[in-house]
Amino acid sequence: MKKSVITVKFFSLCLVISFLVTVGFPLTARADTWKTIQWITLTEDVTVNKLNNSSHKVVGQSVAKSGKYYLLRREKNVWVLHSGKYTTNATYTYVVKRSPNVFHWYAHGKHPTKPANFKFAKFSKFSTTAYRPGYADIYMEGSQKFFSDAAHKQLAFKVTDNLHPLQVKQSATSSKTLDVLFNGKRAQVTPKNRDSLTVKPYNSEKLDYETVISQVPPYSAKAVLPKNFNMKKITWWEQDGWQDGDDVSTAYRLVHGGWVSIGY
Repeated sequence: MKKSVITVKFFSLCLVISFLVTVGFPLTARADTWKTIQWITLTEDVTVNKLNNSSHKVVGQSVAKSGKYYLLRREKNVWVLHSGKYTTNATYTYVVKRSPNVFHWYAHGKHPTKPANFKFAKFSKFSTTAYRPGYADIYMEGSQKFFSDAAHKQLAFKVTDNLHPLQVKQSATSSKTLDVLFNGKRAQVTPKNRDSLTVKPYNSEKLDYETVISQVPPYSAKAVLPKNFNMKKITWWEQDGWQDGDDVSTAYRLVHGGWVSIGY
């Protein structure tokens, strides 16, 4: 996906989030999905108020931990738990007290956490003497074309995803040009501006201060992040992709050291 498309998509998501903050519902709440009680996986620690059904007063409070499964029901704009020690009954009702600035605090269904399995690039730039693995731009949509001449007139080959490594070397004739090998065919890449499609030593990168964007999930061994990338503040992972012209993007959230798919 091209950067301009990603920017529009991310801006639209911000507008949706702003609206949801105003009305006070979680991002995953849709009226058509809450006709019945259902299992969810908590992706945030949430406070649970124990209400006395007769007095309608809070008589207890505790914390339900992220990663746990509970039966949840939406009842008159409140979120009520119906399982385990939070089993709502004729005497007590267990209501989730959710912070208004917390989104995606649950995922529909039971989702086991999966450990990360991505890699880090072994270098930060390409060599002038030897070929090193490189990847097509993360923001590509459909396919990326590679040309055998600097004028970009002779098509050498196409790459349909950014997961298979190319062999890349800094050109000896120009510091702005990369020599690329793929399946025995040679091409040149000479980006003319910052937004041009290019080749990088990694195939997944930072989208914002807490999010990684990639064409694969965080537990895929095919994900390669930049060298010395700091994962300490990363809690979201956006798997961005297209299939038969449709957006098949999926979001993941870090829960107690493992990743949980929260969909979109």
